[in-house]
Amino acid sequence: MTLRSVAILAVACVERRSEFRGQARSPRERGLEGQRVIRWKNMRAKLQRVTSLACLIAFMLIVAAPAQSTVLKGDLFVEVMNGNTFSGFTLKGVPFNLYFLPGGSATYDEKGGISDIGRWRMSKAGRVCVTWRKWQPGREHCYMVRLKGRTITWTGTGGSGSGLLRGYIASSYLRMRRQS
Repeated sequence: MTLRSVAILAVACVERRSEFRGQARSPRERGLEGQRVIRWKNMRAKLQRVTSLACLIAFMLIVAAPAQSTVLKGDLFVEVMNGNTFSGFTLKGVPFNLYFLPGGSATYDEKGGISDIGRWRMSKAGRVCVTWRKWQPGREHCYMVRLKGRTITWTGTGGSGSGLLRGYIASSYLRMRRQS
């Protein structure tokens, strides 16, 4: 079910609920007597419960709908990364900050002093290709970079992983969350 169809369902639920509220005429005014009045009230109550349940489900689907990830390539990559810090953890759990600067420069800093500078470019296939001076010098690694909310994921020739887009230039590092 697409987000659009869920939204349409939610609007229909709201309209249907208002229909129930708009029925102010009593069963007797509608010409119903005795048992028919009781059945009419029971049926109306059941319809309201079913409609309420459908509205609740539609609302939950809207809230829980996963955000679509966006492939960052070309100008979009530059726009998202400009003035931003990309932070994460190495496989050993060491926090790092990564900066992609307009014009093709990149810097990498790990807590504990390891740092590197390099060059990045955008490949014809829309992958971000990076060559570092210290880490495998002269060898280019290309990655498909995706953004979902504030989470960046990358997959490519140099490995894969994820990190957080901080929204500003940060000099501090992320703290490792304790596993329970």
